[in-house]
Amino acid sequence: MEILNKFLIIQTAFIGDCILTLPFIQELNKNNPGSVIDVVCTPAAEEIFVSSPYISSVIVYDKRKSGKSVKAAMKFGGGLKQGNYSRVYTLHKSMRSAIITYYTGVEETYGFSNSAFPAVFRHIINYDHTVHEVKRLLSFTRSNYNGDSWKIMPEIKVPDDGVKRVEDFIQSAGRFAVIAPSSVWETKRYPEERFREIAGYLVSLGLKVILTGGKGDRELCELVKAGNEEVLNAAGVFSLTESVYLISRSEILITNDSAPTHMAMAAGAPVITIYCSTVPEFGFAGYSDKSRSIGVKDLRCRPCGIHGYKECPAGHFRCGHDLDAGDVIKLAEEILNAEKK
Repeated sequence: MEILNKFLIIQTAFIGDCILTLPFIQELNKNNPGSVIDVVCTPAAEEIFVSSPYISSVIVYDKRKSGKSVKAAMKFGGGLKQGNYSRVYTLHKSMRSAIITYYTGVEETYGFSNSAFPAVFRHIINYDHTVHEVKRLLSFTRSNYNGDSWKIMPEIKVPDDGVKRVEDFIQSAGRFAVIAPSSVWETKRYPEERFREIAGYLVSLGLKVILTGGKGDRELCELVKAGNEEVLNAAGVFSLTESVYLISRSEILITNDSAPTHMAMAAGAPVITIYCSTVPEFGFAGYSDKSRSIGVKDLRCRPCGIHGYKECPAGHFRCGHDLDAGDVIKLAEEILNAEKK
């Protein structure tokens, strides 16, 4: 097949943001048959983009180490010239991403209006704070997505060996729920004692509970497990795509405002996202029919930041402590009962 276009997408954001990028890539592929789509991403997100059947090549850019300096960004961008791209879509809004874009030498470049250096881009895409991130990214296609037509689920292909690893792990579990209690940001973490209470309730329903996260989350997951033999600590056990498959096999996922919410979109699983210092209105909430969110209402200091903080700026963390585990349990009951029908 003749290659009509060769596109480069620069997305060096967090893992969850990269999952939300997949619907745009899927639509870009659909609208441009025969085109090649390459992606620049961080080492942490490489697996997500490799799992997409619509992406030809994944180019890793380590912005926290070897690619941290401006000079390194310039050199990296210059190295991309050999790709002979017809368009560059820069979804990440940092100065480094803009510099990389400039040094590719590509004329047809697209970036958001709130980029750190929008003058680099030939085509400026308005960053609409009032809509979901998926719809914001779809605006790069220049197509109209009326009503709920923007609600395109990310497609992640899990390798067969990954499916087997998960199946081997859960073969004796029976029905199970997944809890992902961690986040990069402490003010986005619902207190572990509340997660422990929720896990205990789910166990009382006859469900096993599998705790998931990265290797660095094992200690936190042990605090949630608290010696309960019906609660399994799988933090650091599975890769990103394996975690998506694990969630797809679960009865329900309960998580903070973090990447597992977006994994649930790819998994097609019911999910409750607990919002502490952030809010769904930022545009990163679950958007499937099986998604629910919960958080403390009418708290003047909430939200305190789009990403969260290492500690509560007000010193009380009421957005976490004031949300009763019973409210989360009630919502979980509603979802589990609805899934039975």
